[in-house]
Parts: sequence; structure tokens; C-alpha cells
Amino acid sequence: MSLGTLASGATGAPTASSEPWEAARRGDVDTLARLLGKGACDVNWRNPRTNMSSALHAACERGNEMCVQMLLGHADRPDVDQGDEHGRTPLHVACAAAQPKCLRLILTMAHPTIDQPDDVGKTALHAACEAAGVTTDEC
Repeated sequence: MSLGTLASGATGAPTASSEPWEAARRGDVDTLARLLGKGACDVNWRNPRTNMSSALHAACERGNEMCVQMLLGHADRPDVDQGDEHGRTPLHVACAAAQPKCLRLILTMAHPTIDQPDDVGKTALHAACEAAGVTTDEC
């Protein structure tokens, strides 16, 4: 699963809504802290160019645990049960991308719905099994 490219406006420049998403994807902690500190960004904004993924999805896929921690610790905490266009939550993404530190942060800081299925009925456990090369029948 790849989250794709940066959302941009007509000029190709990042839009205000995409800036936190892009910072989280890049692991740019300083920029993300500045944007979150302004309080003018929507931490649940979903990028239409990347399967409607949120900044938390992007940080989890790339293993940017400092960004995950920053997003989860922010006053406007992201919705950890928010799915992308395929119903995959940040927990699904962390499992599928084999990012145990991000997974641990989500589980301990946000208490997500761990058995929430995606659009094809797979849970985060299924994603973890598939990432480890284990058939879902064995999970």
C-alpha cells in the first residue's frame, strides 16, 4: 500500500490542508509542530490524492513515530478509527507497513477499535499477518 503523492492546489504548491499531511509523511517534526501549534489545521483532513488518507495514516506508513506521537498528543487528536477510501484505519496501515513503534503508540495513546474491518472485511490483525507472510487462515 502506498500513500502516493502530495496533494496540491492548481499551481502545484501544497495547500494549507495538505501541509500537516505532507510534514507527517516526510517525518518533518519541526514543521508539523509549527503547524499544529498554530491550531489552524485539521488533523483529520484526508488527502484526496492518496486514497483519502490522513496525516496519521501517512506517518504510520512511513514509520514516522515522532509524528505519530505528536499527532496523537495534540489537543485536536486525530480520529484513529477514521478509514481511508478503502476503510483502512491508521492501525491497519501501521500493521500492513510493519511499523511496530507506530502500532504501539496508537494502541497505548489512542485506544482504537482494534477489530474494525476495512471495506473487504479485514482487520488490522489480518494486515499484520499478511505483512508477516502468514495466511489469514493461520491468524
